Amino acid sequence: MPGPVSAAAAAPVPASAGAAARRAVLIVLLTALLSAAAFAALAIPSSTEPGQVLQSAVGLLLGFTGIALALLTLLSIVVSIRLRRRSRRRRVIVLLLCALLSAIIDAALIVGLSRAAEGWGGLISGIALASAGVFVLAASASILLLELAPRAGSRAEPGPR
Repeated sequence: MPGPVSAAAAAPVPASAGAAARRAVLIVLLTALLSAAAFAALAIPSSTEPGQVLQSAVGLLLGFTGIALALLTLLSIVVSIRLRRRSRRRRVIVLLLCALLSAIIDAALIVGLSRAAEGWGGLISGIALASAGVFVLAASASILLLELAPRAGSRAEPGPR
């Protein structure tokens, strides 16, 4: 007859590094989809054809938030693997900070490069800052949705009776 189960043995097994990396990639993909949807919604009033809306959304996504997406991909994979055994709260906070940092670096680079555009620098800077805001909102929604959602195979704790 087996002995009593210790609290450490009853705790759920931490996610593997591969599962953490897959979750990080899902965060980035969902961020890209939400950002593209927001950019498309912003482009609808000025577009006459559906193809033009898609082209504008993808252009804004890759042109103004491409650096942020690449940085978020790298940072979220590293953070998800390194913090997979930590609390969800800590992972969420660090991932949100990574998204904010990625957007700040992206916007700063584009604003710095836009100084060379004679007469158009202000417009390009404004678009870059607005795109960074959309990116942070999309990344925040993705992180909260995927990190706080119950995972398959995890034991649900019974609620109060």
